[in-house]
Amino acid sequence: MNTLKTNKVYIPFLTFFVICVFVLAEDYGISWDEDWHRTTGKRVGIFIGHKIGLFQDLTTDFPNQKIDVHGVVFDTIAASLEELFGLDDSRDIYFMRHKLNIIIYLIGAFSIYLFSQKIFKSNKYAIIALLFYLLNPRLFANGFFNMKDSITQSYVAMTLYPAYLAFSTDVRKWFIVAGIFSGLCAATRIPLVYIPFYFTLICIIKNYYSVDYKFFELSAHNKNIIYFNLTFFFSFYTFWPLLWNSPLQKFAEVFMLTKSYIIRNNQYFLGDYVNSAEIPISYLPIWIGITLPLIFLICFVGGTIKTINNWINNRIEIKNHFEVFLLISLFTPILAAIIFNSTLYDSWRQFYFIYPFMVYFILIGFKYVHSIIEKKLHSKSIIVFLSIAVFSPSIFSIVSMHPNQYAFFNVLAGQDPMKNFDGDYWGLSYKQGLEYIAENDNREKIKISVRNSPGRHNIKILEKKDRDRFEYVENIKESNYYLTNYRWKMKENYHLAKIDSHPVGKEYFSVNIGQMKILGVYKINLND
Repeated sequence: MNTLKTNKVYIPFLTFFVICVFVLAEDYGISWDEDWHRTTGKRVGIFIGHKIGLFQDLTTDFPNQKIDVHGVVFDTIAASLEELFGLDDSRDIYFMRHKLNIIIYLIGAFSIYLFSQKIFKSNKYAIIALLFYLLNPRLFANGFFNMKDSITQSYVAMTLYPAYLAFSTDVRKWFIVAGIFSGLCAATRIPLVYIPFYFTLICIIKNYYSVDYKFFELSAHNKNIIYFNLTFFFSFYTFWPLLWNSPLQKFAEVFMLTKSYIIRNNQYFLGDYVNSAEIPISYLPIWIGITLPLIFLICFVGGTIKTINNWINNRIEIKNHFEVFLLISLFTPILAAIIFNSTLYDSWRQFYFIYPFMVYFILIGFKYVHSIIEKKLHSKSIIVFLSIAVFSPSIFSIVSMHPNQYAFFNVLAGQDPMKNFDGDYWGLSYKQGLEYIAENDNREKIKISVRNSPGRHNIKILEKKDRDRFEYVENIKESNYYLTNYRWKMKENYHLAKIDSHPVGKEYFSVNIGQMKILGVYKINLND
């Protein structure tokens, strides 16, 4: 690739990178889990410090396999940066965490570009893949604050590039790099151990069809696979401190726990409450179907069908063996969740890590449509106009919904999706409600009551002069304002809020996306 073509990608991407990190990252509120993640990072730091002899006494309960079932790499790095930079103001701490989150997310996005460039042997399609990855409104917003699901998604994206290079070139260093990132994936979400298993299997199958391959001979092919697996196990063990004591026992215990992680709460799904431990089979397909941009969804379905059709017609190349890895890696988690009746909640966020696999098949669908139109119109520049048509709706949604893109739904969800589905289950919009109150109420002390914990947490990300003015009270009647994202009260109160008849009182402020009301603020004392 020449320098001019390289700059066409690198310069716009770096510009976008800077905007995200230094401008947009400070617009998002604190999500449901962020306070817990921060505490976890500190606990792990103390544990590691004790292990390497920095602290004589172990003053933390880490590891506790009942709660420490997710990876801790991000949390540990974030906690270390907090200490390194001497951050003591909560607003600065959460801004730093959001910036770190989006940096990792964007590195994952660029890895998708590099992977697509190699597998499609095309710079233009690699750019399209990058856009499909970045311009998914819901996932884009999660990239700023979601320290479990989006981080896992990013690690998977980073794995694909070295994995494909290892598969296609048989160069040992790429097997080692792929092993490191595969270990990082599994150490972040233990069910992702299936990724190195499938990769090993697909490499063995590829080698089996080579002319000089012998399964039981310690050939260069087999050595590479061994190096990959040794590196994976070492990476998996290193990145997950929970395994440092009794690794096999801890692995078995946590695997059984995460297979059906028990959180019993009501999910608002298709206009009714469903227990998270008794989710219907349709839960994941419907959530994926209504939250992907519609054009992305159509390209994904078309691309998947096109790929399978190519296999059926025996148009097989080396690349297609890797396509098998991508396809089974995409659908295995969904099928496993259904078979094991896994606990599911909060849309399909626990499955965001499959999106890097999805992007490949979305691009296959786009590529197929592009080839048809290009042949009919005899114009090679049609890809520009097709890209504008495909990505303009997503760009509009990202810009117009900012910073609430995490509540994006496509038209399949209806005019007001919150009549049937949860909206801001993360609780980030509480920040906007609190900021509005602080700007429009000049009292020195403001008492608030909230529907759930993110309402309290978001006080921490306000400016200090406003943060000190807010006081949280349990009793709504003792508060000046009541804030709610309607979670777990969707069926009872949301339709009333829509006609300004919420049981608490008259609406003072709201955050709206189209016909959705994702946050309501109610003034308790109307005489204030």
